[in-house]
Amino acid sequence: MSSGENHNHEDMKRFLYQYLRSMRLYYSFVTGTTVLFGIWMAHADGSAWGWREAMALIVGFLAWGVNQIFSDYCDRKEDAVNAPHRPMVSGELEAAGLEEYQHDSYR
Repeated sequence: MSSGENHNHEDMKRFLYQYLRSMRLYYSFVTGTTVLFGIWMAHADGSAWGWREAMALIVGFLAWGVNQIFSDYCDRKEDAVNAPHRPMVSGELEAAGLEEYQHDSYR
């Protein structure tokens, strides 16, 4: 592995770490348990769970984190005062590129 490839690998690891940290997944139980309850109710007749239910659980647990990323992006000025330790505010996670993605998502 060349030094450039190693540098890119380290950059990606750093980005993923800060991104996951920004997602605040320790609160994902809120949406995750709601989805779990819905699946449980849908299968109250004892029918088997499948890959759709597994995907719904994954999306349910990750939905909270994705929402936190967008919240951090939109509230950067407020978070600079209230939560300066957050990666997007402190500069550990760059906000570049999210503006275009956010704009395209809400068309």
